[in-house]
Amino acid sequence: MNIIKQNSRPFKSFEHIECIMKSPANEIFRIICIYRSGTASNSSVAIFCEDFNEYLTDLIQANGRILIVGDFNIHVEDKKNPDTVRFMSVLKQHNMKQHINEPTHICGGTLDLVLTRDMLNERVGINELQVIETSTTSDHCLIKFNCDFNYQKLTKKESCDST
Repeated sequence: MNIIKQNSRPFKSFEHIECIMKSPANEIFRIICIYRSGTASNSSVAIFCEDFNEYLTDLIQANGRILIVGDFNIHVEDKKNPDTVRFMSVLKQHNMKQHINEPTHICGGTLDLVLTRDMLNERVGINELQVIETSTTSDHCLIKFNCDFNYQKLTKKESCDST
């Protein structure tokens, strides 16, 4: 399996890194890690939603299954909060599913998310998801899960022939 860091354009309201895994069967799996500051002046939820919408629009045009994880600093557990409504609307527009259903911050609040496309032919299975309090200096919990990414294992001969 090949793993490549994808260069993508920067956004002012969030930081991200995108890696592409390509299986021997040429299946593509895009893993993106996001960080949005909850206090930076250029990172209001309104600006972030515009930027993230633009990013998702571009991302969905690319080949491959999508897994997005990270600290979004949006209280998605507060369904009536206008910022949450705006953000969840962006996710819905792009058929994205949010998998975390419990607090991920030591003071409460679901700020850290695991997102996948919710379309039959583009699903990534998220299994055994756990939110675990840690004894580190972080005020966020550890999120642990397994994800399904099926790929065809090459035989020794196929592997040697491709080099």
